[in-house]
Amino acid sequence: MNEVRFSVLVYLKNPDPDKYREMLLSLAEEGYSNFELYLLQASGASSREKNNDSLEKQAAYSEYARMAAEIFPREGKVHFRQIGQDATAARAYNTGIRFASGDYVIFLGQEDMLSPDYMEAVGKEVIPAQSHCPSFLMYRSNPL
Repeated sequence: MNEVRFSVLVYLKNPDPDKYREMLLSLAEEGYSNFELYLLQASGASSREKNNDSLEKQAAYSEYARMAAEIFPREGKVHFRQIGQDATAARAYNTGIRFASGDYVIFLGQEDMLSPDYMEAVGKEVIPAQSHCPSFLMYRSNPL
């Protein structure tokens, strides 16, 4: 298999810290290492919020960034982008696509997990089968 590069995009909006860590660990345990991770956080204070609320949210998101850096210490593997406070998942993912440099994009929920061989299986089986098609979409509501 040619070395396909994946961009994994994760929208963050008040994730449960334990489930967020599990999601990160599932990516760290992925057998395929040629991927980048974009953590797209809904952040920034709206004009209706008090300053302390904003500071608390900023502290929480810096904790999420620290957790990601701890699990993925390699420079350039994880990218953290702030999206507006009222950003929807669709807006965050569209923003992430603009930054992504992978050949293929994986949209992952903030508390979802990938199986350890997911990217390798997609790279070996699905992508070659879809070579005649410029793009494809896969969706699963069950754990991947």
